[in-house]
Amino acid sequence: MGSDPRTFGQKIWRTFSSIKTGVVLLIVVVIVSAAGTVILQRPATEADEIQRAYAPQTLRLLDAIGLTDVFHAWWFVLLLVLVSFSIVAASIERFPNAWRFYSRPYKSPDESFRKALPLQKRIPIEQEEAGLVAAERGLHAIGLKPERVVAQAHMSIFAERHRMSEMAVYIVHASLLLIFFGGIVDALWGWRGFVNLTRGEQSNVVSLQNGSNKILPFAVRCDEAGQENYKDGTPRKWWSKLAVVKDGQDLQRKEIVVNDPLVYSGVRFYQSSYGPSGKLETLILDATSSKDPTHNMRISLAPDATVGLDQDTS
Repeated sequence: MGSDPRTFGQKIWRTFSSIKTGVVLLIVVVIVSAAGTVILQRPATEADEIQRAYAPQTLRLLDAIGLTDVFHAWWFVLLLVLVSFSIVAASIERFPNAWRFYSRPYKSPDESFRKALPLQKRIPIEQEEAGLVAAERGLHAIGLKPERVVAQAHMSIFAERHRMSEMAVYIVHASLLLIFFGGIVDALWGWRGFVNLTRGEQSNVVSLQNGSNKILPFAVRCDEAGQENYKDGTPRKWWSKLAVVKDGQDLQRKEIVVNDPLVYSGVRFYQSSYGPSGKLETLILDATSSKDPTHNMRISLAPDATVGLDQDTS
């Protein structure tokens, strides 16, 4: 006899709705994400740099199991899907009880409930009404609104604060699902690449990790770029002034730095590196007169420019 599919489905549901399963999956996601921050990732890392960092055998292994592009690996997407399903299952499984406590709070606890409370104390009171009034006064003093609840054999006082906390876990779950959904969308449909621009140059071609090119419906122009250094000469930040160009018009301008990108039409342009372009922009010369060695001049020359040395020479 074959197993009942409904029983198998119920086992799967119970497994994924278990808090233990969700916690284990979350821990695995955290560990893998940490590995993705420690191990150099493609294409954010230049090919030469990643080859220098790892031995050929190690690099082949990391590439084979997807650890050089963790957040786009198929198994990472599957892991995000599983942990998202676990969160949804746990939320659905526990929502009826949470909603019952939120909409109909337990206002009159029985004797067995009171005995199970970790913090409890019995105080004999001769005058019941005076005791109730004193308890209400004390609850009012700490900002609560007490409510008298009359049962068949006794009267109790009910007060609460932050009832919404019953639903706080679902706010956390929704936040996690939003993050994981973004990771899944990025892994399946997102792309990353590079555009190398020199000053005054524009391009709409992005070089992707797999060696292909992606043509953008607009172009990006680099108007200026530079590097700021600390007093000891070490780089403090790189910056570039970019413009989005379409049909000959500048649609958007922004000065970007490493963690402050230009965003246009869903595409983010980050400053990833800065270096010499190989083109001569300015030539600085120190000129000394052969007739008068004490006469020195420092000349700054741009390509195709001329500078006068004296009245007759340039």
